[in-house]
Amino acid sequence: MKLKLIKTLLISVAMMGVCGARAAPARALTGDGTAVSPYEVSTWQELSDALAAGGEIVLVADVTASSLDTALAVPPEVSATLDLNGHVVDRGLAAAEYDGCVVKVNGGRLTITDGAPMAAHDPTVSYGAPLTGKPVAVTGGVLTGGWNDQCGG
Repeated sequence: MKLKLIKTLLISVAMMGVCGARAAPARALTGDGTAVSPYEVSTWQELSDALAAGGEIVLVADVTASSLDTALAVPPEVSATLDLNGHVVDRGLAAAEYDGCVVKVNGGRLTITDGAPMAAHDPTVSYGAPLTGKPVAVTGGVLTGGWNDQCGG
């Protein structure tokens, strides 16, 4: 009985951190997640922490997952706005895998914007044009590198 009560209390305390006010990021981030001072992120881990905390987020560099990184996630009751700022978020998968998406929105809310839609990329990001199949260079922010059949993005 005591063990069940302790588990219930731990779950309740954990849920208080998920629901309601924005949770503090696991690691210190530059900015405070507001429109005036958004979180500035340049690594997969920083982006993961910022999305979990919610608020305003801006990329200051391209972000690429390592082979050990999992999909980014927006938890329940969290609202985040991600400004790609002309940068690339790349999951980097070369083959399909379970949960191989770039980002999952698990009951929260994610708005993606791009403050630098004409930014060029080095190396060039390109995709085949739907009608001609010829490569087309992509400018501005890009989400890429996800590969699976379990989630959509």
